[in-house]
Amino acid sequence: MKLVVRKFGGACFEHLDGYKLIAGLLAREEERQAVVVSARKGVTDQLLAQVEMLGGVGSDHADQLVATGELQSASLLLLALHSLGVRAELIPAEEVFETDGIPGSATVVAVHTDRVLAALERGTIPVVPGFYGAGKTSRIATFKRGGSDYSAVALGIALGASHVELCKAETDGIFDKDPNVDPTARRFSVLSHQHALELARAGAKVLQADSAELALRWKLPLIVKPAFARGGGTRIGWPDPFDVAEPSAAKSA
Repeated sequence: MKLVVRKFGGACFEHLDGYKLIAGLLAREEERQAVVVSARKGVTDQLLAQVEMLGGVGSDHADQLVATGELQSASLLLLALHSLGVRAELIPAEEVFETDGIPGSATVVAVHTDRVLAALERGTIPVVPGFYGAGKTSRIATFKRGGSDYSAVALGIALGASHVELCKAETDGIFDKDPNVDPTARRFSVLSHQHALELARAGAKVLQADSAELALRWKLPLIVKPAFARGGGTRIGWPDPFDVAEPSAAKSA
């Protein structure tokens, strides 16, 4: 049975009911799946503002604080899954992602999948906080903003996943222009890895550039898709990709 890594962005959890909705969606999936989550919308900004007020920008201690947003989010999703009778286990990110330890812009140097694979073998959904890992000294280090996408791609590569789904609450996929500004924006249904990377580097906020670069390097297929709506989405790096733009609503249901 194929394995899919599903990552849920912070806007999915803007309200606590989002955890229940996502848990319900995961409960209905039949594929083997591992889950990566972002902090709730606004939480990381609040934590970073506190760090700045206290003069801790660039400190590894600051990263320890900022990473708590993702850990909180993973814990809340675990509670929601358990309330539905779904077997799930929280796997600490520092036990999965080994980094170079650079505060605020760490790079993954190794992915340790033992606990994730053990959970999958037991028929349990592993839930991993995104956005951070730990260096060899066990110090928490966060990735660049949007780093939960990076976490999901790195985990997907290490697990040999068929693809990674980047599930967003605020968009239907990747557009040729900002759909919140230009109503004529057209959604790409399919993109090559290279074009997706170019869009990310040009400022497309829906896809983090480090994630796109890592997926290109390892030829890992991605889907950027709405979390709560059927249809839509942008497939990246699927067999024989070609770039297609089509009219689409800017927001998911």
